[in-house]
Amino acid sequence: MSCVAQSFYSWSATSPIGFVLRRLARRFARGVALLAALGAAALAQAQTPYATIANASGPITNIFVGDDLSLQVEYDGYTAYQVFPSATKPGDYGTFVVIGNTLYAPDFSSHGGSAAGVYGASTEIFTPVSQTPVAGAGTSASPYTVTTTAAAGTTGVQIVETVTYVVGDEFFHTSTKLTNSTTDDQTVLLYRAMDCYLGGSDSGFGMVAPGMIACTKNENNDPPGMVEGFTFTPGPDVHYMEATYSTIWSQIRAQDAFPDTVYADSTDNGMGVSWELTVPAGGSVTVAGNTLFLPTGVFPLDTQISANPGSVTPGGQVTYTVTVTNANSSDVTLESLTSMLPSGFSYVSGSAEGDLAGHNPAIAGQTLEWAGAAGVTVPANGTLVFTFVANVASSVAAGSYTASVEGTATNPAYAVTPDQHDALVAVLGGGRSQSSAAIPSLSELALALLALLLAGGAALEMRRRSR
Repeated sequence: MSCVAQSFYSWSATSPIGFVLRRLARRFARGVALLAALGAAALAQAQTPYATIANASGPITNIFVGDDLSLQVEYDGYTAYQVFPSATKPGDYGTFVVIGNTLYAPDFSSHGGSAAGVYGASTEIFTPVSQTPVAGAGTSASPYTVTTTAAAGTTGVQIVETVTYVVGDEFFHTSTKLTNSTTDDQTVLLYRAMDCYLGGSDSGFGMVAPGMIACTKNENNDPPGMVEGFTFTPGPDVHYMEATYSTIWSQIRAQDAFPDTVYADSTDNGMGVSWELTVPAGGSVTVAGNTLFLPTGVFPLDTQISANPGSVTPGGQVTYTVTVTNANSSDVTLESLTSMLPSGFSYVSGSAEGDLAGHNPAIAGQTLEWAGAAGVTVPANGTLVFTFVANVASSVAAGSYTASVEGTATNPAYAVTPDQHDALVAVLGGGRSQSSAAIPSLSELALALLALLLAGGAALEMRRRSR
């Protein structure tokens, strides 16, 4: 102890004023400690909770799914994560919606670091509602699954996002369902976007192919190298963009759909897809696609199945569209292609049109094996597209029904990504409706007993009044 401190201690021990000062000093120190503890607790609480799809077998070893609709990915063999910031979980990967004049976004500020400049005067953070534990066995029949639900403020719109992964795949699947609990249709601009970190590199090129936007290590992926990409079902209200990461975030902050452009040079890049949607009153809309992480730059063939119309009554018909996309620079030949219809739906013979026109599938229960697809070549940077019609049985009950599609290629170097349970059809008014429900009736004996009870009650009432 210094001489000055020793003198102060001796004086404060004997002086009334010093005694008071010592007590104040102790209280001040305790207050500082309490504030520090509270601050540490607040910081700990601020970290975005996340579920982890862990898989030691790889190649994707961890998917960190935030409860704010954000995400981070770890790939086998790389020390850095695949989304910037490369050491935070979750990272700058997320789902966003614009409703009215408000942008709803993940809480990137609670990730431990972020460069996602999406926040402005008209931005609000999603309200987390729920997140399931990781389920499934990591197989194609039972993929690892996490479902996260978040609310867009008080709009009545909730986002239900399901991430699934099958061990061995170089991609995972994301299905995003928007539900609307209000009595009015709602117009929604939906985004999925990320800041790419290509296998430890923060710079790359952009590449577009039918139904895909990607960040690539090499220009036009030539020679093939590390690729990160989004797949989507093309449509007039679906748009994409690859650009500098800050431009991606600025486009979202400005609440503008992506402009279908790719940056002309190597840059610190990001990418995104946007959908312009109408969510019906009391209803829902679902979009889906895969997120690709491809160290060798070999693209899987992407399959998509969609349904039109999105709602039907029992006894009606649904037209399904199947699209197989090949983003590689070489043709790829299919070995098989299979569609699975929901229970109560049946294929209409001779209804196939497009690239499989004139081919009927082999049917086993609800499974349609498209023998006509065997040996069919999907051209480089091209697609195979066909449609078919299904009848909806009059006995089908009201509810939501999904179809799926999967396939294989003759060359095992090319994977074929399945589209599972995304072609959603709502069957309306199925089964017995309220208007046609049988009204419960009483038997003759029950009616007689009821009459006796009523007569007895009336007699007792008359006797009471006559007294």
